[in-house]
Amino acid sequence: MPAFTSLHLFFVALFGVLAVIWALVRILQPTALHGAMDTVGRGARGFVDGAGAHAGCVPDGGTAGGPCLCTKVKGLASFA
Repeated sequence: MPAFTSLHLFFVALFGVLAVIWALVRILQPTALHGAMDTVGRGARGFVDGAGAHAGCVPDGGTAGGPCLCTKVKGLASFA
C-alpha cells in the first residue's frame, strides 16, 4: 500500500466534509428527491463494492491468492 501523503489527506478531508453536509441536508430537509438520490448513491457504491469483491478484492487490500489493489477490474478505484 502506498505511503499516506498530503494528497490523500486532502481527499479524506474533502469527502468527510461532503458526507457531513449531505447528512445535514438529509436531516434538516428530508424530501423524496434527496431520498432517491441517496438510494442511487448507495446502490452505486454497493455495485462498486460487489464488483471488487467479485474480482477477488477485499477492503484490507488482500485476497486469498495474494495482494490486490483492484487492478483486476479496470476503472475500479474503491479499494486502491
